[in-house]
Amino acid sequence: MTLQGANVFNEGDNSTIYTMNSLQTGQYCVVIPKNLDNNINMIVDLNMKSSFDSLMNNTVDKDSLIKDVNDEYNGVLTKYPSGVLVFPMFDINDLTSTINSNDKQKMFDETKRIGGITSEIYQKLTAEGIDKSKIDQKIIILEKTDIDNKFVTWLKEQMPNFVDGVNYSELKGSTASQDVNPFTGEPAADVAPAADIFGAPVTSETSTEPVTTEPEVTPDVTEPEAAPAIPDSDSTNVESTNVEEQAIPEPKPVTDTKLETTQVIPEVKDSTEAVTPENQNVEPAPVANGEEVEVNEIDKKSGGFANLLILLVILVVVTIASIELGKFLYNTFGA
Repeated sequence: MTLQGANVFNEGDNSTIYTMNSLQTGQYCVVIPKNLDNNINMIVDLNMKSSFDSLMNNTVDKDSLIKDVNDEYNGVLTKYPSGVLVFPMFDINDLTSTINSNDKQKMFDETKRIGGITSEIYQKLTAEGIDKSKIDQKIIILEKTDIDNKFVTWLKEQMPNFVDGVNYSELKGSTASQDVNPFTGEPAADVAPAADIFGAPVTSETSTEPVTTEPEVTPDVTEPEAAPAIPDSDSTNVESTNVEEQAIPEPKPVTDTKLETTQVIPEVKDSTEAVTPENQNVEPAPVANGEEVEVNEIDKKSGGFANLLILLVILVVVTIASIELGKFLYNTFGA
């Protein structure tokens, strides 16, 4: 079979070594047996990146690296006859620091990377016609170092049904070597690998049925409350200018409006004294040249005409004022 999107690094009689550069999961190497009739297990080795880096730096040749990979894979086959051996390109120094500091968030992140790679391989295998029921849902991690042991112990606590470990020394025929710092006993420092082994990054679809369930990570961070929405400029100051929402009485017709006015009668200056209740019974003035003048009749006519003129003026003023007030009220409060 062929692994879609992967590069054939080496093809042997019983297995094929592929290298993959995935945009989703990064670089990794995988060894797949040609006989997949048995139950398929996925075994993960987190410590082989330095060996691939050595090839890129011309420290070792390709044949030596292939021999190391095949030797390790032959040991895996003694316990897992249809095992798929996966080498994620993990920086072992970063992983060591993460596990020693017990950084749970970073350990979850590394676990997600492993789950992403195994899920991608699972999808590629099923796309080639492998029955899903033949692929074991548990990931098995090779325990080569104390860091591996600690990581597997932590993973078992988090996902006991999906992760297991196997002691590397228990696998028969395992003679794979690894670059180790003779002073610290830890793997040698990683060197950035070149891209020609793994090829250019390719896009791979992620399977909806991963080999392992990735843990839910809930960071202890309180989400900030959403900021209140900012109103549009068209709706600004609507509350202050909306006349319909204010309790404004309906304007009354001008004819129904009663105006309380104080009638002011201007003082009329006349040579003849106005008739008042006090002087209505005053005796007539003396006659001149023996002729009697009817003063009361003249005074009454003059006073009556003046009062009529005053009332007429007041009526005109009140009428004009009522009309203007009606116009004002209609223009201000009218529809």
